[in-house]
Amino acid sequence: MNAKKLLEPADMEAQLANAFRPMQPSHKLVQTVRGRIGHLPPTVVIDDPLHDSSRRLLIISGAISGAILLAAVVRAIFYVVNKSRM
Repeated sequence: MNAKKLLEPADMEAQLANAFRPMQPSHKLVQTVRGRIGHLPPTVVIDDPLHDSSRRLLIISGAISGAILLAAVVRAIFYVVNKSRM
């Protein structure tokens, strides 16, 4: 059975401080990343025309109103056609 060595808090803090110490990247890496970022094509964002909530509400209410009006006209036509048959 392997016995794990228990670390004292001071030793553990020293290991963590060593692991998380700040480091400088190499100059070549920095120049490479700067070059790649500098040559990115411009990003184009097209705005969603239905994103505006008031416009979306107007479109939905117009569609519902049109459906109700169409149903009323069809009902009136059936009423007139059935009344003339009698």
